[in-house]
Amino acid sequence: MTSRSLVVWSLERFAERALDRFGGELVYSLSEVATSVDEIVVVGGGTMMDQAKLWRASHRSDIYLTLVPTLWGSGAEASPVVVLNGGSGKEIQMGSQFLPDAVLVWSDVLNELPLAQARAACGDTWAHALEGFLSPLASPEVRYTMAAAMKSMMQLPLGIDERWFPLSAVAAATQANASVGLIHGIAHTLELYLHQDVHSRSYGHAALCATYFAPVMEFNRLASKKFDDLLGEYRIDPDQVLAVGRELFDPVVYDETKIFLAEYWTKILRDQCSRTNSTLVRRSSLEWFVQYDIDN
Repeated sequence: MTSRSLVVWSLERFAERALDRFGGELVYSLSEVATSVDEIVVVGGGTMMDQAKLWRASHRSDIYLTLVPTLWGSGAEASPVVVLNGGSGKEIQMGSQFLPDAVLVWSDVLNELPLAQARAACGDTWAHALEGFLSPLASPEVRYTMAAAMKSMMQLPLGIDERWFPLSAVAAATQANASVGLIHGIAHTLELYLHQDVHSRSYGHAALCATYFAPVMEFNRLASKKFDDLLGEYRIDPDQVLAVGRELFDPVVYDETKIFLAEYWTKILRDQCSRTNSTLVRRSSLEWFVQYDIDN
């Protein structure tokens, strides 16, 4: 009987545990993976999982892919979408070929998770759920699923809790059947360009989603009755949703990033997620975010 060849690609702090659990050979990048391998196990966050999904689809689609997410938020382990950094912005691809063969959740990875990172991941999950729910492309089935997820999310603390994993997976997989909105348009753009700007502090995708959740949703609510009407139709209190956003809001992140909005607003408007925001976003909408004060 021929033995199966397996490689493990893992965040360094989980590498030893992954080898103990799966065996095989540890690799430090996908460039080390031979196309003759039978199985790839990835232990990491959304970017690593998306890179592995794309690598398999591009090289040999019958390689068995197991994903072990180390944090919720991206939901990449359950989504048929890959989101990667391109030279001029986020590159998004979608297809069933990007779905993994198996997903495992190790709850003990949370023992080493900083609270701030967990809260940001909660914001990313909320952004997927609410923007997908409000999307003009959302079907009644999408809205029903997202509404159920949001009702469960309201029962959880915005912090370290393994129950966020399945809700994050549901939100990410379901929004793939609709789209997201301006929160993601802003996060995609600022994440990329602040990382390239040596004069600014870099913020990750989840932290930006968490901080811009309240400003964007308050903008949407003022611009259209759709926010209140749709949430009310599914028996969700809009004020409770905005209260979540206010709890997620980080004034330091906002103050340090909103100063770049004017410079990158055109790119934000061109982001495909911004184009499927629940309300129309114009050039003049920039002023709302520049002047935004969560206390007023």
